[in-house]
Amino acid sequence: MTYSLDYRKQVLKSLDEGMTFAEAAVFYNISPTTIQKWKKRLHSKTTRDIKPYKIENEGLAQDVKDHPDDYHYERAQRFNCSPTGISKALKRIGISKKKTLEHPKACAVRRATYLTKLNHYIDQGFAIVYMDESGFESETIRRYGYAPIGSSCIDRYN
Repeated sequence: MTYSLDYRKQVLKSLDEGMTFAEAAVFYNISPTTIQKWKKRLHSKTTRDIKPYKIENEGLAQDVKDHPDDYHYERAQRFNCSPTGISKALKRIGISKKKTLEHPKACAVRRATYLTKLNHYIDQGFAIVYMDESGFESETIRRYGYAPIGSSCIDRYN
């Protein structure tokens, strides 16, 4: 966390009025090195002087388009870096975690056909009974994916 500009000016004003670096450090409970750095440059840095070198922005953006539901560790293996590095790079280029909006196996045509048949049976007075036929899947559905801020994340299954 950076100190406010007013606070920095107050510390430097104390130095101008005769307080030593050591006295100011004790009085304001900050490091003498910090005070010396403020004397050289009052304003804090807001941008990086160097370009991020390990993860290219374009490559990561393309990877998110190709694999929107991959976990950080899977992306990190492809980019040969840490999952934390992937997380920071995604934030840097404006890509955030999204909840996927559609089930990967969803088919609009099949759903419409099912609803037509279901409504037909209901109109005829049949009692609708749902049975649980759940089982184990070899692949679990990923409920979250990544996409640029402002757009939704929709992936396909297999």
